[in-house]
Amino acid sequence: DMVDFPTWQAVPSRFAERPYHAHNRLLASVTSDGATRRQIARAIGEKLTTATGPTAFILPAGGIQQWDQEGEPLHEPEALAAFVEEMRLRVPENAELHEIAGHINDAAFSAKALEIFDRWVAEGIVPPGVTGRQPA
Repeated sequence: DMVDFPTWQAVPSRFAERPYHAHNRLLASVTSDGATRRQIARAIGEKLTTATGPTAFILPAGGIQQWDQEGEPLHEPEALAAFVEEMRLRVPENAELHEIAGHINDAAFSAKALEIFDRWVAEGIVPPGVTGRQPA
């Protein structure tokens, strides 16, 4: 939902009205608007329909980029809401939808990913790891 480009170049004209943030002297970003984020959600949903094995999609309703968190320069709650709403509609029946209220960088996101992973290990979907083994 972000477009990156070199900081030293002009903002591409099609993004001139979008929120802008220079990460550093090399990389800058602009955000996608709500309509584009809905298109992105539809594309993700289409990809999910092709999954042939167990599939889980964790939807962080609080944002997915470092710079889109509340208080950050690219925070756009309306555009994020458009993505979240569309994703709720687009996760297909062959995939589990796990929505968390937080941001992708919050501990709740990684905790949910580990919860799903641990369940898949317990169900035999993912083979258990080997403990106590030293790397070669």
